[in-house]
Amino acid sequence: DPAHKLTTTARPKEVKHWIQRHCIYEKPRIIEDLEEYGDGMRTWIMGAMPDWRRTTIGWPLSRVRLPDQSWAKAMRGGPNSFAIIIVAISWWIVQSAEAGNERAQNEAASVVEDLVWSFTEMNWVLRAVA
Repeated sequence: DPAHKLTTTARPKEVKHWIQRHCIYEKPRIIEDLEEYGDGMRTWIMGAMPDWRRTTIGWPLSRVRLPDQSWAKAMRGGPNSFAIIIVAISWWIVQSAEAGNERAQNEAASVVEDLVWSFTEMNWVLRAVA
């Protein structure tokens, strides 16, 4: 059921191609343009997050906690859930470092930091219902 899967909207083309080629972990995709890839990663992740996290500036996402906020949009599974996002971020981190691109490294670190916060918040939600 697509309603229970993580969005693929705005997913970077490198990720799509890697998945289509059966997710061979020993063969990560080569990122042709780190800036474009980073923009795509942030857009993909923003689309996977609840609408209440969106801001007028785009990134970083909001971390304002409201009592009625829901994480349902992000708490989706499927074979290509957040695990694929983590793999895709690892390519960004490694290839940014290899290229000596400090800006791309910092942007990737910002996304990682936001995901850590998001996963922590989702964990609290799950604990509350358990």
